[in-house]
Parts: sequence; C-alpha cells; structure tokens
Amino acid sequence: MDFFFTVAGFVLFIEALGFYLSHRDTTDKPKKSRWGIGGESGLRVYIDHKTGVHYVKSSIFDKLQVRLNADGTPYTGE
Repeated sequence: MDFFFTVAGFVLFIEALGFYLSHRDTTDKPKKSRWGIGGESGLRVYIDHKTGVHYVKSSIFDKLQVRLNADGTPYTGE
C-alpha cells in the first residue's frame, strides 16, 4: 500500500511540475513572487499545432477550455 501512495505522489508531482513549466501567453507576464512562482492570472495556454486553436487551463485539476475571440469563435492567434 505504501508503494501505491509513493507512486501516486510521484505522478502528481510530475503533473504539477509539467503544469508549472508549460508555456504562458505573452499577455500574461509573470509577476515573480518571493518564491519565484506566480503570474497575473495563473492561466496556462496550450496550442493545438495541427488546428492552431488555443486552449486555457487554470489549475492542474481543471479541464482544458477553448480560448475564444470576442465574437465567440475559437482563438487561433490571428
């Protein structure tokens, strides 16, 4: 049982590290805190390079949400 919790903790750590190191949007300039982490909104931007559609995610437990233009269409960087 201890092995299971060790592996589960390691997997969560790797997921959190990957989430933190993912790319930020250029409009979301990080404001460094005392510990060197943080940002204006905390949103992470993911790009589907096949379609060009941008997705945002606010936490490790959140689902990807399509980033929308003002007119409600998916944002593709144009």
